Amino acid sequence: MAIKVDLTTAFDMIEWKLLLNILSILGFSNTFSGWIEECISTSRLSFLINGAAYGNMQPTRGIRHGDPLSPFIFVTYIELLSRLLTFEENNGNFKGIKISRTSHSISHLLFAYDLVIFCRANTQDATCIRNTLNKFSLWSSQKANTSKSLVHFSNNTPPQLKVDILSILDFKECDHVAKHPGFPFCHLSSRKEAFQEVTNKISSCLSGWKSKTLSQASRTILLKAVPQAIPTYVMSIDLLPLSTCTLIYSMMRKF
Repeated sequence: MAIKVDLTTAFDMIEWKLLLNILSILGFSNTFSGWIEECISTSRLSFLINGAAYGNMQPTRGIRHGDPLSPFIFVTYIELLSRLLTFEENNGNFKGIKISRTSHSISHLLFAYDLVIFCRANTQDATCIRNTLNKFSLWSSQKANTSKSLVHFSNNTPPQLKVDILSILDFKECDHVAKHPGFPFCHLSSRKEAFQEVTNKISSCLSGWKSKTLSQASRTILLKAVPQAIPTYVMSIDLLPLSTCTLIYSMMRKF
């Protein structure tokens, strides 16, 4: 099974003291840790009321949204969870997956605050994952959002076992709508329906343009800049069905 863990207000719940301790344990110098501390602890907050700023509050935890440094700080912070999962896997408390017989097992993937955990679909692994997430939450204040966290089971998982695992994790089963970094977390049985959103985006984009008022050259530039770029990210990860490609070409030709 694959577990998609959504962390609640991830950037806002970072504990500064724990972050500095992690930097120290990872071997960063006191000078560098001091720079990071200055970057995250010198912010001030005010409230904008009727166009005027009021108050001057100093936060005690969290990092700024939109700051180029914030994702790197969070990656360092979430390394704690990665080490906890690796420790549990090395001790045999749960087992990751292998993409081939000779490859190393993969237990988790992290992209900033997007977390996916791979393990066997049984109650032992589910209990281990639940305990590890609880321990990480206790140490770091990072909590899993139970309403948005999902579990995707393999097709041969018995229904009753699914119920038991979902009860342990307190998560929901994948509803084929959830995404992981902009890509569907689990596909529908029909690949054409799975990529329906790509064609919908292109159709919505083309319908908003007035083709009759544009020259042939302008239309060509627009098609290359926007509609042809929309499926690029999806195509870098998965193969689009031939019917989907044909539909995209058809919409662009009509435009």
